[in-house]
Amino acid sequence: MVEGKFLLLPALTLLSASAVLLRKGWRGKQWQHRVMVVAAWLCLVAGAACWSAVEGAEFGITLSLVVWSLLGCLVVALGAKWRPANERTKTRGANGPSALGDTGLGQKTLTFFVAGPLAMVCTALVSIVLVRLLPTSVGGQWVVAAFLFPTLWGITAFWVCASLRFRREALIVTSGGLVSGVCLLLSFFSYVSI
Repeated sequence: MVEGKFLLLPALTLLSASAVLLRKGWRGKQWQHRVMVVAAWLCLVAGAACWSAVEGAEFGITLSLVVWSLLGCLVVALGAKWRPANERTKTRGANGPSALGDTGLGQKTLTFFVAGPLAMVCTALVSIVLVRLLPTSVGGQWVVAAFLFPTLWGITAFWVCASLRFRREALIVTSGGLVSGVCLLLSFFSYVSI
């Protein structure tokens, strides 16, 4: 690891350039846009390499991807354009879906909550219980957990987002998290051996 933190500024610059280039080059079909996309991914790799030289690979790659994701959200938010509502939507009246109905803001907010934080917590609890049931060493359990948790979270989030009935999925995800949490709590007090 490099002692000086002087590589963080080039890493942040490369990550910012990557987010901007990816946003600008993603929509086009000409060769200039394709070159921008390739340059964006190369900037991401170079930025992660610079950050890894400072913090080590385990923290450098993770932190650079987190910062890159946040920069990407910022680039998208800065480029957002707000438009007035469509006239057809305004005149729909009482017969149309409500703002908090099945296709409105409430549905989208609850889907985000179930697919994001709730799915993360519940799949983490399920992963911990499943990994503790494995007959391997603690190091082996950590390796399995490192692959199991993000995989389960991704599958659960995809399942919730792809479904039209999120209440059922919310109940299933919450139930799995609660059962796993109760198992962990009982194992903490030595009632159940996990």
